[in-house]
Amino acid sequence: MRKLKLSLWIIIWTHLLLHIGCTKDEPKLFTLLKPAPSEISFSNDLTESDSMNYFLYKYMYQGGGIAIGDLNNDGLQDLYFTGNMVENKLYWPS
Repeated sequence: MRKLKLSLWIIIWTHLLLHIGCTKDEPKLFTLLKPAPSEISFSNDLTESDSMNYFLYKYMYQGGGIAIGDLNNDGLQDLYFTGNMVENKLYWPS
């Protein structure tokens, strides 16, 4: 019986600590910007057809990718977006 009470207290305290730890308001790392101030307007649009669809290409909707690096050696990070069915696009700050 004593082990059961101890286990119950451990479960209650663990749950309480996890709840307290998970409800903290963390500062935001990112801020959503509209396309106008950032000058980035990439959209990875997909068009389904009989020969190109989810059932034939299971990973079709998982998208392309984004790479970040200083490609033109100006000290600022450049963005390279890859698309599945659209042209890739490179953005660098001017």
